[in-house]
Amino acid sequence: MVFKLDEEIEMSLYEMDEYEVLKLRITIDELSVAIESEMLHYALKMLSERKLKIILMSYFSELTDKQIGAKMQMPKSTVQYNRVAALHILKKYMEEWIDENEKQGRRF
Repeated sequence: MVFKLDEEIEMSLYEMDEYEVLKLRITIDELSVAIESEMLHYALKMLSERKLKIILMSYFSELTDKQIGAKMQMPKSTVQYNRVAALHILKKYMEEWIDENEKQGRRF
C-alpha cells in the first residue's frame, strides 16, 4: 500500500539548510560558477571581464587555451598570456585579502 502525503505535511518533515557559501556566485555571459572561498570570490571580482572569462573557462569549464581562443575569437597565445596575467592578479588580491583579514583578527 502506498500513501501520498499532503504537500504541506511533506514539507514540514524536513528543513532546507542555507549555506553562505552557496551565495558566492560569479556569472559572466553563459558561465555561472559557485565559489566556495570568500577570498577567491573577492579576487575574481577584481579581474577584467576578459581575464575573468578566461579563468572561468580554463579552471571551471576545463577548456584548453585553444578551445577558449576559438570561443573568444583570439589566438591561443593571447589566451595564455591573459590567463597567466590573471593568475598573477589573483595572487596579489588574495595576498592582500589575507593580510587585511589577519589585521582584523579574522581566522579562516
